[in-house]
Amino acid sequence: MESIINFFRPKNKNRAALSTLRGLGFSLPRVRKALLDLNNIKLRELSLAGGLAASTLSDTIRGMKRTPAAQRLFAVTLELEVKELFDPHEILGDGSE
Repeated sequence: MESIINFFRPKNKNRAALSTLRGLGFSLPRVRKALLDLNNIKLRELSLAGGLAASTLSDTIRGMKRTPAAQRLFAVTLELEVKELFDPHEILGDGSE
């Protein structure tokens, strides 16, 4: 029963959505955008909270830039790891931050 309860906690909800959408063949940039939408997170608000330009955050989420601070902000906000949300070639460093 505990595992079922834990599955529906926000962190696990995001991990389940990530896994399901990837399993359905969606690209990581599309999955990242979907996670924003599913959590009702606005890019502008997130960028202001994280002290980043909205364009930098948007470009990082779309996979057009590799900005470690934006990747970390996005991952922390969703309670996931950078390496879960970004392919290895998108990550500068080891992605464990």
